[in-house]
Amino acid sequence: ALMVQRVTNQAMQATALQNIFRITEGLSKANERIATGKRINNLSDDPTALRDSLTLKNSITQVTQFRRNIDNNTVFLQNADTALNSIGLGLIRARELSLGALSGTDSAESRQFAAIELRNIIEQALQSANSKVKNNYLFSGTETRTEPFFLFFTSGVAYFGNYERFEIQIAIYSSVPLT
Repeated sequence: ALMVQRVTNQAMQATALQNIFRITEGLSKANERIATGKRINNLSDDPTALRDSLTLKNSITQVTQFRRNIDNNTVFLQNADTALNSIGLGLIRARELSLGALSGTDSAESRQFAAIELRNIIEQALQSANSKVKNNYLFSGTETRTEPFFLFFTSGVAYFGNYERFEIQIAIYSSVPLT
């Protein structure tokens, strides 16, 4: 026995209205996507894609920050390299002067000039050791606002920085020391 059901006009109208509302909602979402240029405008549009989008956005933000860290701190490394090269050249010259004075062949006047030059080398080395970039001392550990080296003529050079490493993050699990 085959059952036949009668579909009333009211049921057909309700179905037609549902279809019209569904099409209107789809058209509205399409217009919103066109107007904003975005496929996801609300959390309910595609929660999984939204999560992926936010993860990607966070990753891009991190990479951008890492790039800024690298770019901003390259100048610190370049200046530290320059300062250390200057100190190294001074030490080479100081060794030459010392060997000449110790050989016993230099005159008293030559030794006096060597002493003056050595004093200048020490002052230059101290100046290089107290180099600053962006108002931060390069060789004072994490105490970047503290002048690291001071020359006491009676007792030599004193260090006022600390021995902690100043590091910058250049990737998710990677940091490099600047001091």
